Amino acid sequence: MIGISLLWETCVDGIEIVPANSLDRSDALFDETEGYLVARYRSARRKRVRLGLDSLNNPLVVQLGNARSLKHLEAFYGQYGLEHLPSHRAEERHAWPVSRPEEIRSRAVISLLVKMGRGTLAARRENANLVLRDLAPRAQFVAAGKAQSVGLFANSLLNYMRWECIAVAEAGAHLVECPRCNKFFLVGPRTERRTDAVYCSNGCRQAMSRRRSANRVQ
Repeated sequence: MIGISLLWETCVDGIEIVPANSLDRSDALFDETEGYLVARYRSARRKRVRLGLDSLNNPLVVQLGNARSLKHLEAFYGQYGLEHLPSHRAEERHAWPVSRPEEIRSRAVISLLVKMGRGTLAARRENANLVLRDLAPRAQFVAAGKAQSVGLFANSLLNYMRWECIAVAEAGAHLVECPRCNKFFLVGPRTERRTDAVYCSNGCRQAMSRRRSANRVQ
């Protein structure tokens, strides 16, 4: 599988998601349409984050697709950092536009995951090649014990998630949506789930079984 890593940063004090028009700034950085949101660090204190793409058991792009509330989005960005290193500052803290939870599944990176995880092998290959044209990784030597090896690195959290989508197509994994809770999950190679899995968890499987039993009794 593609060996892509990411050296990134997040905030020690976490993330908050606020309306764009609540930011105190001298120039208009965002569209101030009512309800437009931005994620920003709570403070200037940073910590390093290192991510490595070595399995498809629970990739970041799937976690983002399953973010159902502002609380879940804050937890995601708090753990992994913002999608880009912003080019501006708002109230001396980085800020970055985010989709509202009800719109998260229409985002380009989630749509890309759907394309890579469904459809024919030929269609997946075509979509992957289109993305790879503009997705050049950065290469550098990394320590491997006393030796060194060449590692490939994404240049942003967003592009790291795009590489995860490419890895889905490469491995031949399939994207499934749980019929009970509507969460995304991957099945097949590199995922630790059987290809014929229907539910995201035993809890959802048992709940649906109880529901069917109750319907038969009625």
